[in-house]
Amino acid sequence: MKEKINLASKIKERVLVKNLSLNSLKKLPPEIFNKLSDLLKNFMLLHEGKLYKPEIRIIDEKTLLLKPEGLPVLNNNEVLLLILPFSEIRYIFIAKVTNIDHNGYTVTLMDPRSEDRLHIEQRIPAFLSLIPQQFIRELIQNPAYQLLRESNATVDNYHLLEEIHIYDLILDDNHHVEEKFKKFIQRTLFVGEILNIAKGGLAVKISSKVQLDDEFNVFYVKFTFS
Repeated sequence: MKEKINLASKIKERVLVKNLSLNSLKKLPPEIFNKLSDLLKNFMLLHEGKLYKPEIRIIDEKTLLLKPEGLPVLNNNEVLLLILPFSEIRYIFIAKVTNIDHNGYTVTLMDPRSEDRLHIEQRIPAFLSLIPQQFIRELIQNPAYQLLRESNATVDNYHLLEEIHIYDLILDDNHHVEEKFKKFIQRTLFVGEILNIAKGGLAVKISSKVQLDDEFNVFYVKFTFS
């Protein structure tokens, strides 16, 4: 299965806009929390890849009521993302549907670290290559660049495969693997060990302290396990 992603928009979304995950409305900065009643209309609900503008009533710092008008049908125990953009920061709340009645959907804000993770029991080396900030800026400025994500596995067939491969490659405007990118990922800056894997990423343990001066850093991680 191959998937092509517009790289410029994805980098702007993931790197240049800061995402902060919180488990309570009270964790918001005071300048936001103190005028939250005026900012409720700015919340967005992300559900199955689509954005909605929910009408929200605050029950307490961890409990919200979402009015059903304009929303998709939600189920009990379903997990959603609520997003509050403010300046150059997006505040992210993981919300679980805990009650459904004629008033709407009651959701409870969850700890962002409660996501299920695949913990790795065996020792799996990970090789981290640094993608320089200047190169990232070049990618942003060239809308023709794409991220090619290829895998032989799907949610339905992964348990039937003897070997699973997943990799990301940057394609230039000629649909070839970008030459600079190819050189960067061939250089290993850190060697670490995979700790766990989740839908949102993976945790890698390295023995040395990372000291990098760039405003943001992007790493390409290579590892193999069976």
